[in-house]
Amino acid sequence: LVSCPAAVPFYCPQIFVGHKKQEYSSGIKHANAAADENIPASQPFNEKNSEGSYNEWIEKSQSKRAEAHNERLGLDADATRLTLTAEPPAFESDTIFKKTVEDYATQLTTAASPDVDRITSMTSEAGMFMPCMVGQLEGQFLKMFAQMAKAKTVLDIGTFTGYSALCFAEGMPSDGSVVTIENDEEIATVAKKCFDASVHASKIDLRVGNAPAILEDIASSGRKFDIVFIDADKDNYTT
Repeated sequence: LVSCPAAVPFYCPQIFVGHKKQEYSSGIKHANAAADENIPASQPFNEKNSEGSYNEWIEKSQSKRAEAHNERLGLDADATRLTLTAEPPAFESDTIFKKTVEDYATQLTTAASPDVDRITSMTSEAGMFMPCMVGQLEGQFLKMFAQMAKAKTVLDIGTFTGYSALCFAEGMPSDGSVVTIENDEEIATVAKKCFDASVHASKIDLRVGNAPAILEDIASSGRKFDIVFIDADKDNYTT
């Protein structure tokens, strides 16, 4: 038995109307009307009550979707809402999504742990630039990602005050390890205090100094990582 949505007025050969199977040759409109009016298919129906064939419904009700699709593909010469260019436009927002989407996602996201909340308060108390922290949504995503990947080793490039590193640590088993690199000694001092105060301190290896040099040392040791998170030196990103 083929299931067809009741809201979609088209004929399915495997759907029975009442006790009589409607053959396609008996008329699509006739079958639709009989089903809608709950009358035997052999009786005449009022043409005004019929919604027409599937193709007619597509043409009437779905034309706007086609127009929107053409606009997104840049096929609509008159489109004004979207302009396709060789380079993406600048993203002026300071959040990943529009405010309503950000608020909705935040409300449905598990609250940060007391250890992670401590990072927020200590960062504020130290007068550090708060927007450099990844934030609750991103932090909980990183934790979930580590759990889903069953990661046991993470390389976190760009510690700041430790938000992302601690979130990764929370998503890893007791023998997991997060190597996190921070270039600024003052910021690293705040991060170290946050790590030491958490229940996951033993999982976090904070390295302070020039990241390329530290990475060279790590590479030469042959160490490998399940996850590498790059959140530093954004001015030199190539893409």
